[in-house]
Amino acid sequence: MNETPQKTGDGFKLLNRVEALRSDQRGSLTLLAGMMVFLVTMFGIIALDTNMAIYNRIVAQNAVDSAADSAALWQARGCNLLQNLNNLHYDVDEALGIAEDAAAAACIASAVLLAAELAADIFFGAGEALRPARMVTCGVCDTMPWIDLAQQLFYALIMPVEQAIVDATPYIAFANANACARGSGADTIGNAIGGALNGILSALGINLPGVSSILGGISSVLGQIPIYAMPLDPDGFGLFSPETKGLYVTKKDNNGWPLKQPEWVGIAGQVAGYAACEDLGFPPPLEESESYAKDADWDGTYGWDDQYFFGWPGFSTWIAGKKQQGELLGLGNLAWLNGGMKNSDYQQNADQVSKVMYTGSIMGSGNIPMQIPGFVAIASSQVQGHPVICKGDADAIGTLIKVYLPGSSPKSGEDLFIYH
Repeated sequence: MNETPQKTGDGFKLLNRVEALRSDQRGSLTLLAGMMVFLVTMFGIIALDTNMAIYNRIVAQNAVDSAADSAALWQARGCNLLQNLNNLHYDVDEALGIAEDAAAAACIASAVLLAAELAADIFFGAGEALRPARMVTCGVCDTMPWIDLAQQLFYALIMPVEQAIVDATPYIAFANANACARGSGADTIGNAIGGALNGILSALGINLPGVSSILGGISSVLGQIPIYAMPLDPDGFGLFSPETKGLYVTKKDNNGWPLKQPEWVGIAGQVAGYAACEDLGFPPPLEESESYAKDADWDGTYGWDDQYFFGWPGFSTWIAGKKQQGELLGLGNLAWLNGGMKNSDYQQNADQVSKVMYTGSIMGSGNIPMQIPGFVAIASSQVQGHPVICKGDADAIGTLIKVYLPGSSPKSGEDLFIYH
């Protein structure tokens, strides 16, 4: 078989090279691989940014959940402590009421013994035999003003302690809510809200000159305040008026005996004691015992009419969040992503921004135009269990509830927010 002769000559050599180049596929994968690496890198970084945004949203919600839960927990602890003190108050009044009733009864018994002693002396000449028994009853009768003084001092001590718990609980709850929010990864409220407002304005297409700068300045100032979670109604939570709000407990009138010891019991014992124990050298007369008790700050009035703390905290709604962040690796600064326009050209060529490859919001000279958005989240909580009552079990617990918005009455936000 005859082979086709190879064409020679300079012209034919060039033609041979062109034909060989057209059929040569070496290096084509290099270009394709380069393009694929670029695309994979781009999508990977976009995925990282997206994941970071999702992560920030989860962190914001977890932070506000922990803040609301912690606030309700400490409110519940305040309620339980108040209830335990109410129970102590009730039990002490009960013991002292029984003791004062017994002392008054001893005074009356002394009067009966005095009458029996006089009768025995008249009819049998043996009245002296009953005097030791009257001395014992008069000794018990002498304790009546001291028992009343003990109740008076106890009441003067326990009520300020309970009031201090009422006043301090909102601040303790607020501090622990902030510690939980911070520990959960929240940013300061100033930074979180500032970034969120920027995102909202951008989403609404509002791009007023200077607004972003103003919001950024405000956010920067407020962001220095170390507050990581805040109740939407600070006054209702008790931060401004803890004595009337916060735990929403107030002093309530007595609930009957033993918080109310009738005055007539002491008066009846006093009258009987004055008459029955005056002639004894020992124990001293009741009137003398009353004088010593008055020197020890007894008010001189028998019986008492105590108040106790009663009430129940309502729901509270909290806010926490994550601030707006620059996207990963600073891609917004790459010239190829911005159609060849450098960051320094933004202010001078603002009218050309819509023509570049990337048309994200322009944050200003030196700032990254693309951002991982900031997030704010809200959560509601309240205390459940028995209210703070006169006497009962202390079983208050804090729990997350459906999101409610503060106002004159609870208004559910479930259509806009989440369930817990």
